[in-house]
Amino acid sequence: MIRAAFALGLSFLLMAAAPHVASASEPALPDALRRCAAMPASAERLACFDGLAASLSVPDADGVATVGRWEVRSGPTPAGRQIIAEQRPIEPWGEEGVVLQLACRDDRAILAVGRDAPVMNTSSVFATVRINDRLAPGDIWEGTRDRHQALYPGNTREFLQQLPATGTLSIRLEGSRRWRFEGTYQLDGIADIRRRILSACAR
Repeated sequence: MIRAAFALGLSFLLMAAAPHVASASEPALPDALRRCAAMPASAERLACFDGLAASLSVPDADGVATVGRWEVRSGPTPAGRQIIAEQRPIEPWGEEGVVLQLACRDDRAILAVGRDAPVMNTSSVFATVRINDRLAPGDIWEGTRDRHQALYPGNTREFLQQLPATGTLSIRLEGSRRWRFEGTYQLDGIADIRRRILSACAR
């Protein structure tokens, strides 16, 4: 029940934040470019171009790069290309070392919040997401085996495709008073990170 409400609420939240994103199934690139260029609202036009860019497979150099506040590491692995984008919270009190991570691993897009020590005291944790000033219903995020990361339970590709190009993403994990971690992250640079991850990950 919580999961269904979260999915519905998050879909509404993302649709409101980014009115339209171009699909990888556009019939032809010139037509898609013309359609994006014809959009009157600048935010809608930018989101359309961002989505179109994400649908194209563009190779990126391996190594470490800084994109906005994100540190991006990429390179080949035996299972395929791996991309990891990480950002620490913008709050000055973020000394807990909580990090937001977007990644492409084993051909799967992943969104996680974690740190070097356990970020949760059970196998799952209640999480709430806020995009700019819009709050989505809470949901249960599963933890990794060592409980150092909480993993977004939904379709990360869809989540990334709908994020606005600028603004903030806030995530709070709550298990008990002692186990509460939250952070706010800048979305600037997400268009480039989204393109890289969606180009490298099929799932």
